[in-house]
Amino acid sequence: MEMAALMFDVTDRARGCVTKPTKEAFQEFDSHLDKVYVGFKSMEWAYSEDVVAKNILTTLQRTSKRAPAPFREALERFGAPERDFMSAYEMVSEGAHPNYVGTVESYQRADTKTGTCELIDSPVQRDPERIAIPLDFAAGALLIAVSAVRDWESTRDPFIVLLPTYQPPPMPEPTRKPDARP
Repeated sequence: MEMAALMFDVTDRARGCVTKPTKEAFQEFDSHLDKVYVGFKSMEWAYSEDVVAKNILTTLQRTSKRAPAPFREALERFGAPERDFMSAYEMVSEGAHPNYVGTVESYQRADTKTGTCELIDSPVQRDPERIAIPLDFAAGALLIAVSAVRDWESTRDPFIVLLPTYQPPPMPEPTRKPDARP
């Protein structure tokens, strides 16, 4: 879902450069790509302290606000619960991480009347929807990625034609030597 959001966002921003081809639009796009693809969260491992990573949640939220049609259409096609992209991401994230939903709630059923707990070997066999819903969300994300590729195909040539008019600033020099890592 994260990669689909990145693809959707980058294609959308490239299309924005083609629609309104200003030096500022290309500079913003260039800066965005640096933060998304080159930036580091950890200054311990960063090649430069000048390029800080953009949090993936920002891109997920932006994608969700744009309400990509391929995601909505996939949910309708599969009969999955209607969710916006961010809500679906949060649901999948909860189930994928070692927290209550991802582990405890999935592999045990507490009986509050008797005070006992039943351990469950295969939660998907007990409740097939536990896997069907996240797979439907993943299918929707895949369709967003496919849509982004198609959109890029129609944006690519005009974007490349405009690119020489914009000269990106040089990459910042590393503020630390690559071999200086601990």
